[in-house]
Amino acid sequence: MAIKRKPVLKSVVKKQAQKKPAKAKVSKQELIGNLHDLEPLRIKVRNFAAAGLVLVAPAVLSLWLESNLVQNILGESVVTSTVSWGGMIAAGIAGAIILIMAWMKYRSYKAKFKEDVVRHIFHAIAPQLKYSPSNHISQGIYHDSQIFRKKYDRYNGDDHVKGKIGDTDIEFSELHTEYYTTTQTKNGSRKQWHTIFKGLFFTADFHKNIGGETYILPDFAEKRFGVFGKFLQKKNPLKHAKHLVQLENPIFEKEFAVYSSDEQEARYCLTPKMMEDMMVLKNNFPKSKMYCSIRGTQINIALTMSNQFEPRVWRKGADPKQIDQMAELIKSLTSIVEQLNLNTRIWTKKAA
Repeated sequence: MAIKRKPVLKSVVKKQAQKKPAKAKVSKQELIGNLHDLEPLRIKVRNFAAAGLVLVAPAVLSLWLESNLVQNILGESVVTSTVSWGGMIAAGIAGAIILIMAWMKYRSYKAKFKEDVVRHIFHAIAPQLKYSPSNHISQGIYHDSQIFRKKYDRYNGDDHVKGKIGDTDIEFSELHTEYYTTTQTKNGSRKQWHTIFKGLFFTADFHKNIGGETYILPDFAEKRFGVFGKFLQKKNPLKHAKHLVQLENPIFEKEFAVYSSDEQEARYCLTPKMMEDMMVLKNNFPKSKMYCSIRGTQINIALTMSNQFEPRVWRKGADPKQIDQMAELIKSLTSIVEQLNLNTRIWTKKAA
């Protein structure tokens, strides 16, 4: 006797088809294999860039030698009598075109590197976090932190990470903010760009509504000028907050200057354990300057450093050390929650 089977609804089949299989973690050997696969593209980028520079450099040097400054020093034209300007200009244009091609190839190489290497490292270490290579921290978050008060004219970033660690919402990315100044020259005005901040910007839920605002900034003054530096701290040239807060941890005091609108609240937030943990975090990034603000319900941390998740061009790409360095950096960033004890509910936020 034949068994009658229940018909499978099309909607169920469609729903099952739409379910994405869970991403499998990639081993270190597989990542090294991915780097080896990307090596031909890296070599192309390097070769195009080198060829472009070889062609452009002599043209730029010739223009410089023919500049008014050099001629005023030497008292005569240096290049035009011996060099064919037509050939020099043609070489310069060819070099510029090749450099543009190198940049386009680099963008392709960079995109593949972040998908085939960086994304897998993030997934292996913190699969609960969402990595978006082309996004960055919003301007609103940067502005609300009030760490950097200088008005910016250019705001860029990438390698955005967002999600939860335990019960704590976190978000971070690489950022570069700049402003420009204009100077007048004989040939008109010249725009010059200046960096305000370049590095990793991290924000997390502090699990407490802060009535005031507290800023933990690198202590340049006391380190360089001693007692006079303390006097400069009290003047607070950056005007972050009204009060300079003196704390009981001498090591922390040497590393940071703390300003707050409410001294009592600052001490409430910066417990002895919190200060120790912040020193551990700072020591994880010894070459970086660390800035921090606690405002509203957020703690914001800015670490100055060069781009950490970019591919190499001039050095061999298939290097296991590169994977290890990125993995250690990601572990340090995701451990901020644990180091600062942000998952511990010793405080509760007011109901919305």
